[in-house]
Amino acid sequence: MRTLYQFEVSHYCEKARWALDAKGLDYRVKNLLPGAHRRSLARLAPRTSVPVLVDGGEVVQGSAEIITWLDRHHAHPALTPVGAEERALALEWERNADRNLGVPLRAVFFAAVLDDRALSTRLLTAHGPWWGGAWYALAFPAVRRGLRRGLNLNESNVAAARARLEQSFTAAEQRLAGRRYLAGPLFSRADLAWCALLSPALFPPAALPAQLQAFIDAQRERPLFEWARGIYAEHRARRQEAGEK
Repeated sequence: MRTLYQFEVSHYCEKARWALDAKGLDYRVKNLLPGAHRRSLARLAPRTSVPVLVDGGEVVQGSAEIITWLDRHHAHPALTPVGAEERALALEWERNADRNLGVPLRAVFFAAVLDDRALSTRLLTAHGPWWGGAWYALAFPAVRRGLRRGLNLNESNVAAARARLEQSFTAAEQRLAGRRYLAGPLFSRADLAWCALLSPALFPPAALPAQLQAFIDAQRERPLFEWARGIYAEHRARRQEAGEK
């Protein structure tokens, strides 16, 4: 069985799930526990990041790499435009989302969530191994330190991440002015990336700390958020019908 190794809470993993669902492929999800996941991934892939797709003898690591691999082996429907200009635009806007939306939103999100041990444990262990709660009862302080260090969550960097998000929202809105899609007349990996990586703000996974919730609430009426909700409704049918995998 095709298997996606992931963190349930990860918006990069939502990007991979969406790509698999868009292709109409059957797959199972293996939810890993952040921190403890390193041992599992060491047997599969060269890095410790998720998502990782295992399909037969193939191992593909990274959301963008998974989309490229899926388009190569399961061509329809295509997520990467065929035309050279539109293809370049789609890849450029996907990279933009990965760097300038996914990364700073993750920083803003975890900077707030990690202060709440119970909320962090609930989100990080969601649908994971049965022993996750007990393991985090002991290991959470070390996991939290590791996440804060790995994501560089100091006050100045989190403030910079918020500013970067504002710039990214504005840039995407300018690109979308008068357009339905980011890279041509059809839905592509660019649109998928922007919407999936925005998903923690579109569909918060839990009641969030007040400061983070206020930041999200302040964005809800932006054109980008309205557009993304429309794209989800139109192009994420499996999510609408069955809920997040």
